[in-house]
Amino acid sequence: MTIADAEKRLGIRIKNICGVPVEDLLAEANYTIEEEDPALNSKDKVYNQIVQFLVIEGYPSEENPDFNINDLVYATISPVIFDFIGKTGRNGMQLLREKEIISVDSETGGVEFVMVDQISVTEEKVVFIIEAKRTPIGQAMEQCLLSLKDARDGNGAAVVYGFVTTGEHWRMLRSDGTSFLKSRMITVVFDGMEKKKEPWMKECSMLVDCLFAALSNGGVTTCEYGFSTEMFMKSNLIQGILLSSKRDGAEPHVAKRGDCLLEGGNIFIYRCTIVLDMNTRSPMSEAN
Repeated sequence: MTIADAEKRLGIRIKNICGVPVEDLLAEANYTIEEEDPALNSKDKVYNQIVQFLVIEGYPSEENPDFNINDLVYATISPVIFDFIGKTGRNGMQLLREKEIISVDSETGGVEFVMVDQISVTEEKVVFIIEAKRTPIGQAMEQCLLSLKDARDGNGAAVVYGFVTTGEHWRMLRSDGTSFLKSRMITVVFDGMEKKKEPWMKECSMLVDCLFAALSNGGVTTCEYGFSTEMFMKSNLIQGILLSSKRDGAEPHVAKRGDCLLEGGNIFIYRCTIVLDMNTRSPMSEAN
């Protein structure tokens, strides 16, 4: 497919998608980087795994033609996915390799990695996709944007995230069905990084935050489980009760992401309880 054909399907000029600061894209996902970083352990794992990989496999350069970029990408993302599933209990999530994404108009495209959330036996939603190329990162953009569009169409109203990478450099992408956003470049792999852990943690580990944000928000829709507006408002009221009761008598503070995960799980349980209650309640039971 030519660039002109791709842009026709996307309805945009690819070159007009301006790069935004990574922090801005994370803010779109309601994810903020705190001084007390709950992702620090995952960042440490990612750094160590990349360094180990480079020692064993070598550096991704033109002088190393046999280098497998997909293996490097897997080494980079797998600690984050493992930690996220362990912390949230979302065991329906699965990473697929060489996944073909089928669009609503039956045109297909394959990408190297697709993270899906198994909603039921017959339904899954795309959380994020990764297009990995050894060529300049711009050449991976076209395929990734097309796959994002197709995945977003298949997801319904859910936001989908994407990443394009050469192994060394990464960009985060976001599609909400009406527009695309892309982050500025994040350099994750560089020569001599095994001796520069502190600079890596400070400047390069933001990719881990991007992956956590995509895992937390990709494929998620408001009222995803069929809530009415009234039930959604009730669940938000419960959230306020949980937050206020937790902080009663304490100095006001900003919720950390760990708090949100715990409280989000409680809210999900309450929402399911409301749905079950509404579905099982009958006129006869109310009369009694």
